[in-house]
Amino acid sequence: MEHPRCPLFTAGRRDDALKQLRTIISYPQPTIFVAVAGFAQFNPDYQQVMAEFKQQLAKKQRVIIYADTETLQLQALASGLGTMNIGQNPYEMGRKGAQLLYDAVKHQHLPEQEQYYLPFHYCTPENAQSCAKNH
Repeated sequence: MEHPRCPLFTAGRRDDALKQLRTIISYPQPTIFVAVAGFAQFNPDYQQVMAEFKQQLAKKQRVIIYADTETLQLQALASGLGTMNIGQNPYEMGRKGAQLLYDAVKHQHLPEQEQYYLPFHYCTPENAQSCAKNH
């Protein structure tokens, strides 16, 4: 069940994102926090603020899942300050898009599919150093 305060809005403000995360994750009941962007993780104070929850995260008493797998995010994840980051593969997106366009223009070969789905990076504290090959 979604918490009554959700969804939380930050308009990309990293300070607000971190404050909201800290508030929600501090509530006594077990919390699962899913962020559709990494704004809280991009806050320079993220690791310091979230350090007090490291044991709860390790024991899965709290779960924090973030979108994206930027280097800064993966460093926090590797430090045990998150549960999972799920990221796109922008390099493969660009390669696939360019290849489809090239084939259509150069060879008049239209894409065989209407949509193409590319794999995501699924990063955990255990594989944070190797999960995203585009970093």
